[in-house]
Amino acid sequence: MKKLLLIMLFFCGLNVAYAQQESGFLLGANVAYTFTTGDFKALNKNGIGVNLSGKYLINRVLGIGFESGYHPYKSKISDGQSVSQSMENSVIPFLAEATFYYPTWDRTLLPYFGIHFGGYLVRTKISQTGGLTVPGFTKTLNNFTFGGGPDIGVLIEVTESIKLDLKLKGDYIPKIESRYTYQSASYGGNEQTYDGNIGFTKMLDFGCSVGLLYVF
Repeated sequence: MKKLLLIMLFFCGLNVAYAQQESGFLLGANVAYTFTTGDFKALNKNGIGVNLSGKYLINRVLGIGFESGYHPYKSKISDGQSVSQSMENSVIPFLAEATFYYPTWDRTLLPYFGIHFGGYLVRTKISQTGGLTVPGFTKTLNNFTFGGGPDIGVLIEVTESIKLDLKLKGDYIPKIESRYTYQSASYGGNEQTYDGNIGFTKMLDFGCSVGLLYVF
């Protein structure tokens, strides 16, 4: 009976130690390439951005984390004959993540999939140089809205304290305020109000990223 009890305690100790090794906090950064779609794609090129991310491995199969970054996009809008105009868009995400890991034996290659949800700050700067009949203006719009999407990837062990993070993800932002107004005090100082439209009301983007995570 004592031998059986000792064996059970031994294996329980191994399980506790193994579980402790599988948990931990990972902090790092990644570079992401984003493919635009829909109306947003008609106005903007694909973008390259950066993210800061953190993950906490609760156990072998479950992790939670966060991600934030900066993603600028170059405009496809070309100058007109009488009016020079430009548009600059950028997205700053503030996301919470839940991740499920496939528990491989040696943990050097750790596939995962998950979901993320949170807030997106969509910034749009519109500039226009006036012509003979059209006034010039500059307007910056800050839309803070919510969205989310899935992600799939793999953690690859580089050293005991560094992991390579390869990830594919999608981001869907269902509602973006598209209309705006601006004033112009040109032409004798008479203030006039004009209406405009940024050209898109939602975003559906797909991206791939590569980064490094440091294990604490």
